[in-house]
Amino acid sequence: GLTVYLESTAEQLMKRLNASAQRPLLRNQSPEEQFHFIERKLAERIPYYQKAQLTLDTNTLSNESIHQIIKTLNFLC
Repeated sequence: GLTVYLESTAEQLMKRLNASAQRPLLRNQSPEEQFHFIERKLAERIPYYQKAQLTLDTNTLSNESIHQIIKTLNFLC
């Protein structure tokens, strides 16, 4: 199947996650600690993410737009 990298900066990921209590790895961390954690994890994972067949820059897209694109890609594949 098609692999898609939903590219986003650490800043944008932080906003989207909104310090979510639903994310166990972010619990009990200050916003600064959460941001640094996200930065580290993103740096570790980018080499794998970049192997995706399609990269979609999501930094300027709303969550709803991203959802619609994913639904469309799912339908096309």
